Amino acid sequence: MDFILKHEIPKPQKYIAILQSIAYGATKLNDISKKSHIKSSSSTSNYISTLEKMGIVGQDFSFGERKNAKKTLYYMKVQFFRFYFAFIESNITTISSTEEELFYSKFIEPKLNEYVSWGFEKMSQSFVHKKYVSVSQQIGLY
Repeated sequence: MDFILKHEIPKPQKYIAILQSIAYGATKLNDISKKSHIKSSSSTSNYISTLEKMGIVGQDFSFGERKNAKKTLYYMKVQFFRFYFAFIESNITTISSTEEELFYSKFIEPKLNEYVSWGFEKMSQSFVHKKYVSVSQQIGLY
């Protein structure tokens, strides 16, 4: 992952730690800071802002909530990064010594429904927003 981010960011370690935190379930700023071992939430916010400008991370809000920094939920926008952290990173040493079909059946297939459901949710939100933009003022998580 370093090799991809180094083209845009000179020292990507903290950014990678943030992406790992988000990929492994941290969605709130404070949780991301803790899991990334970054002492200051404001520093984490600056890193996340850079990742947002790069189009890698996005923001969500719970349904009915206004855009409020304390209520913001962060997610991985780039599917390659989501896939990498979900299936590759934690199994990096196993990949080289395992046949493709075995790797898929052991590490990817058991988590595939959960992985794909998130993408389906995002597509559904986009569809509802585009189709019923006048009706749906806000689409959020429930």
